[in-house]
Amino acid sequence: MRKIIIAIDGYSACGKSTTAREVASILGYRYVDSGAMYRAVTLYFLDNHVSLTNPKEIDKALDQIHLAFHVNSHGATELFLNGVNEIGSSSLPDLGLDCPPITQAVA
Repeated sequence: MRKIIIAIDGYSACGKSTTAREVASILGYRYVDSGAMYRAVTLYFLDNHVSLTNPKEIDKALDQIHLAFHVNSHGATELFLNGVNEIGSSSLPDLGLDCPPITQAVA
């Protein structure tokens, strides 16, 4: 059977991740935390002082970002930003308010 991608959309803190993890577990799918991807890009932009009003700077920064998902020894998917696993779901709690402007800038 060919597997498909399932995306769950909704408001912040409405249970998307909890639901997605459970659905993935039941179906034998891999859970991918897309929110972690946004936080990773936000972290990179903040750490590297990327100007959100400079398209060339944004393009250059995006070229420098490498995101990779790896499965750990417990079967959980972890996101690595440029080879470093620092994007745990609870490790970046203060980035939430910074994500929307950066998301708009790179769209």
